[in-house]
Amino acid sequence: MRIVLTLAALLYMLSMASCFEGEVSAQDRAVVQKVLREKRIDWSKTPAEEFAEKLKFLGASAIRTLETFLTDRDLGGEAAETMLVLDKGVAAPLIFASMPRSDRNIQFHTFKLFIRLIQEGEKITCRKEMHDAAIRCLEADTNADAGEQALYAIGLTGDISDFPLLQKLYDNTLRTPVWRAKLRNAAEAALARLGNQTYISNIKNRLSKAISDPFTRDDAVSLVECVQEAAFTGNREFVPLLRVHLNTPEPQPRTDDIVSPAYSAGLALEAILGKNWRIEDSKKEQSPAGNAKKNGPD
Repeated sequence: MRIVLTLAALLYMLSMASCFEGEVSAQDRAVVQKVLREKRIDWSKTPAEEFAEKLKFLGASAIRTLETFLTDRDLGGEAAETMLVLDKGVAAPLIFASMPRSDRNIQFHTFKLFIRLIQEGEKITCRKEMHDAAIRCLEADTNADAGEQALYAIGLTGDISDFPLLQKLYDNTLRTPVWRAKLRNAAEAALARLGNQTYISNIKNRLSKAISDPFTRDDAVSLVECVQEAAFTGNREFVPLLRVHLNTPEPQPRTDDIVSPAYSAGLALEAILGKNWRIEDSKKEQSPAGNAKKNGPD
C-alpha cells in the first residue's frame, strides 16, 4: 500500500511540475514589465536588444512571460520585438498566434520581417502559422497597413485556396484612395505569385502600356507600383518587359521626390534574376552570339 501511495504521490508531483513549467509567475511578469518600461540607455542598440540582454537571466521563462504582454496596448510592441531578439524561431509562432488580438503594429512589423526573411532565402519554420495569422487578420478587417503586409504574406505562403479572399481584397472599396490602391496592388501581386493567370496578364498589360506624353509623376508612380508587383512574383515571364523599362525616363517636371521607373526595373530584375544579372547581361553581350545579334547580319 505504501508503494502505491508513493507512486501516486510521484505521479502527482510530476503532473504539477509539468503544469508549473508552463505557467508565468507574478514575479517574472513584474520583472518583465519593469524592464519594458525602462528608458533607453545604450543608443548603439535597439530598445529590444537592450531589453533582451536584461531579461536573458530568466532563461526560457523570458519569452513565455513576454508572450503575456503581446495584447497589451502599451507594451505589446516592445514585448514582440524583444521576443524576436531572444529567439526568432521560438517567438514567431507565439506572436503569429496572438493575431489579430495583438496590435496592428505588431502585425505590420512581424509580417514585414518574415516577408523579408523569406525573400532573402532564409529557412522559415513557421510559414503555416504566418499564413493562418494573415488570413485571420484580413478576415478581422485589420488596419490597411497591416492588411497590405498580410496580403504579401499570403502570396509567399499560400496556395490557390486563398484566391477567393485575395480577389475580395483586390476588389476592396476602402474610402482612402491611396490605401485602396495599396491593397489592390498587394492582392494582385499575391495572386500573380500564386499562379493566377488573370492577374499575371493584368501586370503584363500594365507593363506593356506605352509611356504617355507627357509622362507625369502620377504615371511614373503607377508604373513603379506595377514593376514592384512583377518583382514580388519572381516570375521570369516579366523579365523582357522589365528590361524595356530600364530605359524609361523620369517624369517631368522633375521634383525632389524622385520616382524612377528605370531604377525600380533594375531592382525588379535583381529580385527575379539575382544580384549579378547586370554582369551576366554584360557577358552575353560580349559573347560571339551576343555581338552577332547586336551588329546584325553582314
